[in-house]
Order: sequence, then C-alpha cells, then structure tokens
Amino acid sequence: MATRFEVRLDDKLREQLSQLATARGMSASAVIRTLIETAHSDAVGRQRLQAVEELAAMSLEVPEDPTALREVLEATHEPTVLH
Repeated sequence: MATRFEVRLDDKLREQLSQLATARGMSASAVIRTLIETAHSDAVGRQRLQAVEELAAMSLEVPEDPTALREVLEATHEPTVLH
C-alpha cells in the first residue's frame, strides 16, 4: 500500500522536477520514486564494493568451491542492509 509523503520544494527544484517528469514521460511522483530507488540501489552497491575491498585486504582461507564461498559470504554479510 502506498502512503502519502509531503516534500516541500523551492521553485527551482520544482521546475527541475517538472522538467525531469516531462522528459521521462512520467509523473513527478514517479520520478521521485525512481530517484529514491536509484539512490538506494547505488548506496547498497557502494556498501557491497566496500565489503569486497575489505575482504580483499584480509588474509583469509578461501574455500575453493564457489558454492561454499558464496554460503560463507552470504552468512557473513547481509547485502540489503544500509549502515
């Protein structure tokens, strides 16, 4: 179920939102939802990259079986949790 959420925009931001909506053939609400989804996806991606970089910097025993490695990683890191 969708809930109503009010955001106050100054004239410049409102015009920019209107231009985006027109260019994409979407409503202003749809543009905002899309931007939020994109920002969230980007944040999760950055977290995953940071986790990979941290793991790469560690000296660990790595299972040779890719399935076993995936199970270890999934058990250790929840990919959808934002910090």
